[in-house]
Amino acid sequence: MKCNTMKNSMKSISPWTVTACLAVTAVFVFRCGLNLTALRYILFCWVLIAAGACDAATREIPDSIHVAVLFVGLMGLHLLPALAGLLIVSLPFLIAALMTDGKIGGGDVKLMAASGFVLGVSGGI
Repeated sequence: MKCNTMKNSMKSISPWTVTACLAVTAVFVFRCGLNLTALRYILFCWVLIAAGACDAATREIPDSIHVAVLFVGLMGLHLLPALAGLLIVSLPFLIAALMTDGKIGGGDVKLMAASGFVLGVSGGI
């Protein structure tokens, strides 16, 4: 995995990132078995772990992460809860971003919107 920005790049995958992904996979497979719902949440967690690793390394979340979260949200899509989550979950972050003068970035707001798309309103709040 590479997190490309203009100044920094993540050279390799951290062992902690791999360990976290394996742990998430083991927990979901143990609790849910191998089905579409478990696969959806495993992939969602993997993408969030990648987002955290990129954010920690570069202080930016690449747009490809947001797109990956949206694609995960298309698995087992329920349109109305997904769209409501997209709008409602990101709204507090958008307000906070506007009020904190740059301490919360646009990548954070986009990540919350994409996460709201996957989780819906009740799961995202």
